Amino acid sequence: MKVHASTGLLICLLIVTNSPSARCQQAEPLGGQAVQSASPKVEPKTGGNQKEMALPEQKALAAQGTSATAGAVEQVPRRLQVLKTVTETLAYVLAFIFFLYKSYEGYLTTNLSLTLKCKRVPVTEAGGKTGKDYLAVTATIKKGRNGLMKLLQAEVRTTALNSGLVQKQTLDVRRLDYDRSRVLKGEEDAISWNQAKKGWPFMQFPPGDSSHFACNFLVPSEEPCRVDVVVMGRGRWPKIKTSQWRVSDISLSG
Repeated sequence: MKVHASTGLLICLLIVTNSPSARCQQAEPLGGQAVQSASPKVEPKTGGNQKEMALPEQKALAAQGTSATAGAVEQVPRRLQVLKTVTETLAYVLAFIFFLYKSYEGYLTTNLSLTLKCKRVPVTEAGGKTGKDYLAVTATIKKGRNGLMKLLQAEVRTTALNSGLVQKQTLDVRRLDYDRSRVLKGEEDAISWNQAKKGWPFMQFPPGDSSHFACNFLVPSEEPCRVDVVVMGRGRWPKIKTSQWRVSDISLSG
């Protein structure tokens, strides 16, 4: 009975000491020294608890410093940022205007070279010379590295410098019509030599492409002749401007 009574008394004491009302009262240690609890004062904690309290404070200070730095950065270069935006916009506008101007001036089409080659031989018959020469003219068109050119027209003119005889021929620079199914099968008579392609009548020269076009004239012998070749074309864009190329040569009598 004494054991059970002491155990019950110990449990009652533990309940009383752990109650919230007992925590707020004064406590007296065994040594007889009274310790008065400070009602509003909170003692600082040591060890791990102190580190846990310091981390939020450090984070708060770091956040304040970051916000202050960001505010300073935003306040100082705002004028410079506006100036930078205006300058970049103006640069883009000027670059676009420059591209339009270069395109209008033929930047994408004028990089074309036109060369001319002449060959002259006398015309002979059974009785000898006839007083005429064959004049073969070959024009070579070579596209440069920029853009695509659509060949519209090419013409050759010969002028006898003594008699003034003028002759003209148009070079056949058309895109010929064809039967696609016959072309794919490799059959004969698939190309129409006397008819241009409907909807696509003009030849196109991609960058680096070249071609030769030839014709023949009958000119007076013993007379030098001037040969002129004119080529007209334009690029895919802009279509409002047509470019022109010319080349000349003198064919001396044999």
